[in-house]
Amino acid sequence: MQVIGERNFPAFHKGLFQQLLTIKEIGLFFAICLMILALGLMEPRFLSLINILNVARQISLLCIIAVGMSYCLIAGEFDLSVGSNFGLSAVVLGLIITAGYHPILGIIVSLVVGTTIGVANGLLIAKVKIPSFVVTLGTLSVIRGVALLLTEGWPVSIYGNENIGEWFLFLGGGKAFGLIPMQAVFMAIILSLGFLTLHKSKIGYHLFCVGGNPQASMLYGISVANVKVFAFATTGFLSSLSGILAFSFIQTAEPNMGTLMELEVIAAAVIGGTKVGGGQGSVLGVLLGAMTIGILNNGLVLLGISPFVQKIVLGTVIIAAVFLGGEILRKK
Repeated sequence: MQVIGERNFPAFHKGLFQQLLTIKEIGLFFAICLMILALGLMEPRFLSLINILNVARQISLLCIIAVGMSYCLIAGEFDLSVGSNFGLSAVVLGLIITAGYHPILGIIVSLVVGTTIGVANGLLIAKVKIPSFVVTLGTLSVIRGVALLLTEGWPVSIYGNENIGEWFLFLGGGKAFGLIPMQAVFMAIILSLGFLTLHKSKIGYHLFCVGGNPQASMLYGISVANVKVFAFATTGFLSSLSGILAFSFIQTAEPNMGTLMELEVIAAAVIGGTKVGGGQGSVLGVLLGAMTIGILNNGLVLLGISPFVQKIVLGTVIIAAVFLGGEILRKK
């Protein structure tokens, strides 16, 4: 009985280049290059350094959460509550700061809240055996309700708050070396750690095993439940981290922050080649998927395309990516 294979998980004895670039990722990479070329020809401003860095900042929070989402998808599950978790984390941080406490306390509490939500989702799914769609759809609503209850529907702002240091505002709104957005720096860190965890560690191997064949994984002594809880806990932590960075950037938290964000997060992972049924995906694919969304959104805005048309284009790209990915797998 096969647990995983070359289709699901790159063998450790292969070279790094082969591990990173699967056929689907190469195709997506060239598709992105063509998009950049086409948009650059139609709108020269698109290729400016300022705009490129702006795109990097725009996809950062999406990409950070999508790393965690890819863990869930690879393990055969998914999390619809990431957008609500994102919003609640920002709200909790804002409320703690406006109450007069130090931002570090707010950051710690927000991360604990976000991770706890992820663990709770994982336990209900892996231990109680409730489908992930049902659990995370329910927690999506519960978490959003808690955010609305805590704020009574009003935004939380820290403009002019004396408890805020420049270091906190720098986390989400600063620029490393006066050029690179800090959100992009955090994205690079999470992508690096995500790659090492998913492709170079035992827990990553287990994620692919569980998603590829959970029954065989149990026979091999892998705790399927613990692996899934880890995936959801990671997703919760990264959702909370993104909420913190967003709050640091805009200095305001609204209880409806992150509404429908889960759709773009899942889209980024799926466009990048992560299989919804489990057992396949990569961190590089997540980055390329997020880049696809960011480049399309940014380019269409610069071209003056209606935001309604942008939604149609993005939906079409997602369907095409899933279809082409399935065709490639069938031909292997």
